[in-house]
Amino acid sequence: MTQEQDEKSVIAGALHTVVEVLSAQGGRFFRWNERSHQLTLFSQVGCCLEDGCVPKTTTDLSLEEAALRSKEPVFLNAPPGDPDDGPRHCSWVAVPLVSNGQPIGVLTLCLQKGIAAKDKSLFNALGHQIGTRLEAALLMRSASRRTERVAALGDVLRGLVAITDPDELIQHLWTDLQQVVPFDQGIFYRYHTEPERLDPVAWKGFTSEEAHQISERSLDRHPGQAARRKQAILSGDTEADERIRYFRVMKRSASCLQVPILDGQRCLGVIGLGSNRKYAFSEEDLAVVTAFADSAAVAIRNAEMFQQNRTIKEQWEAVFHAISDGISIHDRKFHIVQANQALVDLLGMPREEIIGQTCYELFHHCDGPIPGCPLVSTLDSAAPSSMELEEPALGGIFNIRTYPVMDNDRKPVGGVHIVHDITEEKRIQSQMMQMEKLSAIGELVSGVAHELNNPLTAILGYSQLLQSRDLDENTRNDLKRIEQQAQRSARIIQNLLTFARQHEPRQEPVEINDLLLRTIALKSYELRTENIEVVTEFASDLPPLLADPYQLQQVFLNLINNAHQAMVEAHRGKKIVVRTEALETPKGRRMRISFYDDGPSIPSSVASRIFDPFFTTKEVGKGTGLGLSISYGIIQEHKGNIWVETPPGDGPTFTVDLPVLETRSRVEDALVIAQSEADLIPETTSNQHILIVEDEDSLRALLVESFSYNGQQVDSASNGVEAMHRMISVDYDCIISDIKMPGMSGVDLFRWAVNERPEMADRMIFITGDIVNQQTKDFLDHAGQPYLPKPFSVEDLYRAMEKIWKP
Repeated sequence: MTQEQDEKSVIAGALHTVVEVLSAQGGRFFRWNERSHQLTLFSQVGCCLEDGCVPKTTTDLSLEEAALRSKEPVFLNAPPGDPDDGPRHCSWVAVPLVSNGQPIGVLTLCLQKGIAAKDKSLFNALGHQIGTRLEAALLMRSASRRTERVAALGDVLRGLVAITDPDELIQHLWTDLQQVVPFDQGIFYRYHTEPERLDPVAWKGFTSEEAHQISERSLDRHPGQAARRKQAILSGDTEADERIRYFRVMKRSASCLQVPILDGQRCLGVIGLGSNRKYAFSEEDLAVVTAFADSAAVAIRNAEMFQQNRTIKEQWEAVFHAISDGISIHDRKFHIVQANQALVDLLGMPREEIIGQTCYELFHHCDGPIPGCPLVSTLDSAAPSSMELEEPALGGIFNIRTYPVMDNDRKPVGGVHIVHDITEEKRIQSQMMQMEKLSAIGELVSGVAHELNNPLTAILGYSQLLQSRDLDENTRNDLKRIEQQAQRSARIIQNLLTFARQHEPRQEPVEINDLLLRTIALKSYELRTENIEVVTEFASDLPPLLADPYQLQQVFLNLINNAHQAMVEAHRGKKIVVRTEALETPKGRRMRISFYDDGPSIPSSVASRIFDPFFTTKEVGKGTGLGLSISYGIIQEHKGNIWVETPPGDGPTFTVDLPVLETRSRVEDALVIAQSEADLIPETTSNQHILIVEDEDSLRALLVESFSYNGQQVDSASNGVEAMHRMISVDYDCIISDIKMPGMSGVDLFRWAVNERPEMADRMIFITGDIVNQQTKDFLDHAGQPYLPKPFSVEDLYRAMEKIWKP
């Protein structure tokens, strides 16, 4: 039953009772509409009371209008005639019905007898009484109806709690709203602010095309005003309301109701309802739809929050599983409650088997937390903790970090456990530490080597010079031994400089397989006597590369020697395997040479220090600890890497990785250059005039005597200033100058010569024991003149002189 039908039943019952009590011919009730200020016939009983059967008053107002205007009963007694002629010959009374001082309608009665003036107060009291009771009855009925609506609304909203999809929720809301408030047309809008628009989501009485056409024009009309002002709009007559005319145009809606759906100060949408009758929606309807809109806002907000939470959860899970570190979440009893994909991959087992296990069982296979467990510290202190741990079962070194999971009281209820694989970082860190150690010790070594270069050059030179003279055999043999020991000392110094990584490798074409075969041949006899077999597994497609073959051979020989000595001392192992292979990597082509032996394994504590300078496990006197350090420096100078792998229970594998720096054409060019250099034969003449510039007396004397003995004319200077004065007046065929000297250095002398005697600047040869210094190296590279590092032989000098004399 609609509200109007319910109200009519109440009024009809009251009207019938009054007619019966007063023995009236009939009666009718007119309802007063406060909004339209009109009287509308609402109910009638008894005789036929068509329009015009009730005479008008003397003011030409209807009897009801006169009563309502005067707020008192208005009488019209019957004219003379036969009462049986019908209502036109009866008496009439119109009684205004008033409640709380406000008119609610007019009761008109048709009586067979006349009405006296004294009855006016009776009818006036009757009107107040009937009006009050009628209003009370209507209010009771309205309250009952409202209670029913609220109950129905509660049932509707309770059914929406389980719906989490906003669009599905709106469709249910729209369907249920039609059961609570009758309407003929309507649209459920969603309101958006960026950009501002009203989107139709559900509708009644319109096609989809009509609903979208209306929505396009609704922003500046009643729906848009309701959304912007956040206030409901009730229009009882759309004919008289230009703002709502489009409803009338589209579907001839006579009245409408626009209610915003508000979530605090945020408008989520608008409920727009229309009716074919004017003033179809009451204040009670407005209250009901407003309550419905408020509840709908809560339901929509909850649905949106659920969707947002689900999206956040999905995003969190995506990020959680995308992190490359193994992450797990633990409760206070160390049980794993969640694990990401990286941890699943690391452990190599299904996530279902990981969940529920304790971390100490899963990672360490023990019955309780390990000593120093960071999760124990985190749960006790509610602070982050960490530790580094080598885990053989997982094949690496890991950094374990833990973070507390807090409850509302800021007490830890669990922890987040992050496993970060630092195996490669540790290897790189170890290499960096190795390089820092080598750099520091290299500076010390290069300084010592520099101090030894001058006297060693003099010893080597004088021993060679004396051997060229007429001596007895014993003396010559003694000098030969001196030269050999001097050469040995020179090689040691050269090794020290190589270890310091300050010596530029000599670049020439190298066939690695051939170089390895020659190196193995050097040790073949010793290896055979110890019953050690060398197995070669060489790749056939190796490209040649530019390198220093003597330095590489030194590295290979060191590795074979170490394997040989380790197997002999441990009485274990009978095989060395040497492999070569070519690799294509993102950084270019590389060549890999590996040396495996089946001798004793190397402990991890030793492997981490094996390339440290002066580190050795051999007895005193059996090793210097420089072999692998020098090898490391040589490979670094060749832009390569060297490392050792030593699985438990198996022999070690040393691997050398070198970049293929040059193409085939560059190698062929280098072959031509190398051959041309090999063909150089020192040529000297007796008329060459040479200037020796050296502050070391013994070395200066040696050079002067050596060249004088071979017939050259030689001058000498102990510093740059003295040399400059000589060069002003004499055209020398060659100037051999030290670089570092007190006063004017060899660098300053060269710069002066470039400006003042450029022809002699091109004839300068530099000797130095300080090629370690970066400034010295930069100068030599920039000058482009030949230079010899100390110690050197006189033959080396002659070859350098050939380079400046030959075009």
